Amino acid sequence: LNALEDQDPDVRWRAAEALGPLGSAEAIPGLLNALEDQNSDVRWRAAEALGQLGSAEAVPGLLNALEDQNSGVRWRAAEALGQLGSAEAVPGLLNALEDQDSYVRWSAADALGQLG
Repeated sequence: LNALEDQDPDVRWRAAEALGPLGSAEAIPGLLNALEDQNSDVRWRAAEALGQLGSAEAVPGLLNALEDQNSGVRWRAAEALGQLGSAEAVPGLLNALEDQDSYVRWSAADALGQLG
C-alpha cells in the first residue's frame, strides 16, 4: 500500500494495478486517494482496481472520476461502476452517456446495462 504514495508514478500505477486482483478491502482507501493522483495512468488504474475489488465504498470516488479531465480515467470509472452494480451510480452514468469520448459513452452504456 505504501507504493501508492511513491514518488515515481510508474511505481504508483503498478501498485494500483496489482491491488485490484488481490481482493483486499484494506486497499480501498489508498486506491480512492489514487483517484486524485496527478498522473492519469495512476488514476485510471486505481479506478480499474476499485471495480475489481467490488466494494460499494468506492462508488462516490468513482462518480467523481467520471468528471476527470482524462477520458481514459472516465472510461475506467464507468466500467468500474458497472462492475460494482450500485444503483447510486445511475445518475452519473446517465450523464456519462453525453461524454465527448465514444469509449466513455460506450462504457457508461455497458455499465448501465449491467445495472439492469
